[in-house]
Amino acid sequence: MAAPPFDFDGVIAQPRVIRAGRGHSYLVPILGGTFEGPRLKGRVIAGGADRQLHRADGIKELDALY
Repeated sequence: MAAPPFDFDGVIAQPRVIRAGRGHSYLVPILGGTFEGPRLKGRVIAGGADRQLHRADGIKELDALY
């Protein structure tokens, strides 16, 4: 069963390169935002981040902490 749709309006900072090794790695800080769906509504507080690893084989790994 699919989750109901929701709206997300996030505010992010400029991505930062945090290391290189298996590929290019980036940290995208989350500065805030809002979300709303049929049964849930709220705001995103600053402090989370998307961590992205762009591997040499073209695969992108994402670890999102909101």
